[in-house]
Amino acid sequence: MSRILFLTVADDPATWASLGFTLDGATVRLGTTAITLTGASPDAKGITSWVLAEDTALPATVDGLPTSTTTGAPTPPTAPSHANGITAIDHLVVMTPNIDRTVSSFEDLGWECRRRRE
Repeated sequence: MSRILFLTVADDPATWASLGFTLDGATVRLGTTAITLTGASPDAKGITSWVLAEDTALPATVDGLPTSTTTGAPTPPTAPSHANGITAIDHLVVMTPNIDRTVSSFEDLGWECRRRRE
């Protein structure tokens, strides 16, 4: 499974701060993942791109999500403590209008989709 290094999320940094996350500008660090918050927008929702630590090439998009990879990525600095107690990302929930297409695109890359809800 790939390790998520960076996520870009269309959400307001102030909302995350109010939920007890420690921000460095518009970035939240959870474990080894840095999340950049670009602000809420009517044109973009949720995760808008990601960077994965991956030894093999991936397509430029995974089911429409802009994707980049890096190999031999250095371990990011230690994440700060958050007032809400969250220390890392355990899993990523993907919302999609076409679950079969998304699951198929993930499985084509060898990624396991553990739970499905329609």
